[in-house]
Amino acid sequence: MRSATVAVYLALAAVAAIAGAAAESGGSGSEPLRTEVGGSFSLANSRGGLPVFTATNLRPGDSAKGTVEISNEGSEAIALTLARRGLTDVPGTNGAVLSRRLVLKIRDLSSPTPVYEGPLAAMPPRALGRLAPGASRSYEFTATLPANDMASASDHAFQGASVSVAYSWTAGEAPPAPEAPPAPADP
Repeated sequence: MRSATVAVYLALAAVAAIAGAAAESGGSGSEPLRTEVGGSFSLANSRGGLPVFTATNLRPGDSAKGTVEISNEGSEAIALTLARRGLTDVPGTNGAVLSRRLVLKIRDLSSPTPVYEGPLAAMPPRALGRLAPGASRSYEFTATLPANDMASASDHAFQGASVSVAYSWTAGEAPPAPEAPPAPADP
């Protein structure tokens, strides 16, 4: 099966709600864009190899977001899939990892239904449907550190924690487009 893959990176860091606390970013944000192309598939990423977003010093209740446009520059329709490819957690002071606390919401901006909403670490691959030649879709990624997650002293374990995660869009051969129903006959 022919496929094309475009990888996009997110880098996040958070801090506990301690006065004067700071966190370090989990990634440089300079990871390369990776594209593999076979046949007449060709995916393009509007971020040009840059992260969708990088956030530092997230505090409880904070969110960070960014958008990316994925385009089918090939001559064939594709079946598009989004998957998490890499996740690197740097634990906080007491071993807590952000990927289990952060809530990730991914939206196709042309649809009211989220592609995914849940823990960042738990996202399974998501089928995103057919993308016609020359068509594009914009996706918004939002990562939120819930406000109630760091209320207790034990939750200061996130102090200094960071996470970096990569997502990839994979293009596969799309099934044939459904045929239009025949027009009703005139009486």
